[in-house]
Amino acid sequence: MTIAIACQQKSKQSALIFCLLFLCLSSIYEKTYASPVQLSGWHSTWLTSGTSVPTKHALAYKPSSLREGKTFKIIIWAPEITNTENLDSWLVSRASAIQKSLGQPKKKWRVKSEKSGARSLNNSFKNSSGVNFQVGYQADWTDNGEAYVGQLIASNHLAMMLKYGVKIETVIDHALRVFSSDDYQNRLALSQSKENDASNSSSVQVASTDQSSQSSNIDIQPGAAPKGLQEIRGVQVFGMQPGGLFGLTEEFIATFNDGTYTTDFALTFNVGVAESKARKPDSWGRWRERNGKLELMEKRDQEFDTTSGNWIVDRGFAGESLSQCFSRLSSAGGDGPLVGGSRSWCFTSDGRFANSSMVYTIANTSAGGVNSASASPEIGGRYLIDGYTIRFAFDDGRQETAAFAFASEKKHHIVINGRRYIGKEP
Repeated sequence: MTIAIACQQKSKQSALIFCLLFLCLSSIYEKTYASPVQLSGWHSTWLTSGTSVPTKHALAYKPSSLREGKTFKIIIWAPEITNTENLDSWLVSRASAIQKSLGQPKKKWRVKSEKSGARSLNNSFKNSSGVNFQVGYQADWTDNGEAYVGQLIASNHLAMMLKYGVKIETVIDHALRVFSSDDYQNRLALSQSKENDASNSSSVQVASTDQSSQSSNIDIQPGAAPKGLQEIRGVQVFGMQPGGLFGLTEEFIATFNDGTYTTDFALTFNVGVAESKARKPDSWGRWRERNGKLELMEKRDQEFDTTSGNWIVDRGFAGESLSQCFSRLSSAGGDGPLVGGSRSWCFTSDGRFANSSMVYTIANTSAGGVNSASASPEIGGRYLIDGYTIRFAFDDGRQETAAFAFASEKKHHIVINGRRYIGKEP
């Protein structure tokens, strides 16, 4: 994300005035609900509540070395489904709702397009105590077709902006990695389970007979692979691990005959390559093989990097059936309780599927045993595998195409939209 800072000095006695172009999320978040996610040089905190934006969670960041009495606060709200492709109007709507709790902006909102494709706003406001602050908002699409919104609130102090402003991109990248991690998915599932008062359960059941008969009349056709798709590969890269730490982790990419690759499976396989490149340009890059090694170059890079390891995953055959549950396990700790979870896909050989998640918490890890466990509402329907695609016909009438592959020779590991799910070894 780029930041434009305009400075003007009217006299020796006057304050320095600057303008920020940046990301948005609101300070109406005041209740801390989990342990901080650490980023070197910054103090970060999980926040929750607030009603002006549908998403429930946010990450708030401030520099660890910030002087007392100064404000430099970045809040990134969890990505959400926008239900619109007009990012400009969506950002203005979000910023206007969030700003109500801070103070009336001094200028009319004007959207600016950044080189990265993001949209930004900048303004200033006076709080209830009469103190002036600069405020910036920005929104952009994520790799899975959702949009995030972020906010920067800062005191009118140029030296502070120059010191910490250069780190804003790092903060944004860290927050988005956390929101895409299993740690956040567990937190989200736990929150939803509490809200829905879901019954305690440790199993995932395939949809009921009534649902099965209802969806059996739905016409389901094989999903079409993206034009030019060559294969799906697994690669080892450095990325976010549970708990907010960086390390060697697994990632899946889709490679294409023209030398491009993407990590955006959701849009690419369900909507198409053109839509993915338009909405998620940063999720695309170049690939090549040199001396038997896979080399990747991300969109913003100038040179290829050799991957630590890579492998080609197997496609399914047309009409192939599955007959077990596959889960993705994870856990995250910190200063609070240990949170763990399992997100599962269950399949039957007659073409039914169910998708659900379960979370558990252990408040006292030394005592052992699970303190609470709950399952999210189950979603079911019919499925059809064909090559690198799986087509889902949901019981509510929706149909979606997702990327699919086998990640083990015995076919007890599967990959759906770039995530590995593990079943029972035959």
